[in-house]
Amino acid sequence: AARGDPRVTLTIRNVDPRIHFALNCGAKSCPAIKVYSVEHLEDELNTAACAFCQQPENVSVCGTSVRLSKIFKWYARDFGSTNDTMLLRICDWVKADMKAEIENIVHAGTAHVSYRA
Repeated sequence: AARGDPRVTLTIRNVDPRIHFALNCGAKSCPAIKVYSVEHLEDELNTAACAFCQQPENVSVCGTSVRLSKIFKWYARDFGSTNDTMLLRICDWVKADMKAEIENIVHAGTAHVSYRA
């Protein structure tokens, strides 16, 4: 936001990136729209993140390349300050075999990130 913009005081500085799997535009390529409850919000956000990230069209690994949904590009700052940080965050929401693949290429320093069209 521009300096002096009065809306800046209303912005959230530290965003829980799972919110991007819950609040979205409703397009076919976006996460499913669901109703969330205060009592179960943590579990529901984790479920939404896992459901989104475990779909191959949203997160896939081929060799040292990780192909991601554009949601990760649009909100990159919320997922981490670097591609490696973002990939390690995504590891929380993918299945064990993909988690191991991503962690290995990140720790080897060979990860390449691209985004779906």
